[in-house]
Amino acid sequence: MNRDSLDTPTDDLRAMADGILYINRGEPGRLRPLVRAVRDIVEYAAPLVDERIGRGGSDFITVLAEGERRGVFTRHQVLVNTGLLLFASRTIAKGDRLRWIMAAANRDPRVLADPDIFDIGRQPNPHLSFGSGIHYCLGATLARIEGQEVLRGLAERFRRFELVRDPPEYQPSLQFPSVKSLPVRWPA
Repeated sequence: MNRDSLDTPTDDLRAMADGILYINRGEPGRLRPLVRAVRDIVEYAAPLVDERIGRGGSDFITVLAEGERRGVFTRHQVLVNTGLLLFASRTIAKGDRLRWIMAAANRDPRVLADPDIFDIGRQPNPHLSFGSGIHYCLGATLARIEGQEVLRGLAERFRRFELVRDPPEYQPSLQFPSVKSLPVRWPA
């Protein structure tokens, strides 16, 4: 980031936020400003986290830093979430851009009992993974059928299987954390 062209820390944050918005854009070359923004966010957040590790306090960055100190979070997770916090604390005014993070919406303890537990039989299951209203995913029905068929096929072929690595390793992502691989074994 060329800080000489920016007047205030607010300008810095605005430039980073604008860069993050490239995540959903489709034009060629969109990854360069996105990667630059992520790098700048991490650089901006690192000293804030370093300052708070072990000092105590009740602000959210301190809570994240304490999670790293205790081994709950990795440094990367703390820095990315701290960066996201920097953009999530302002008043929303008409015309402001918003970022909806489905992973958070689908883990709301006010809506789901035990939201961090995978429960394939959860009822009701009012998740937002396929969107809602006019933004509902056209492929949602196909995805559900594919999932049902895969799970049915596994259940019919194997009485039981278990994870080789528990917990599984996740691919770091700002918006859509996903499992890198999911090796399983089936006991005899």
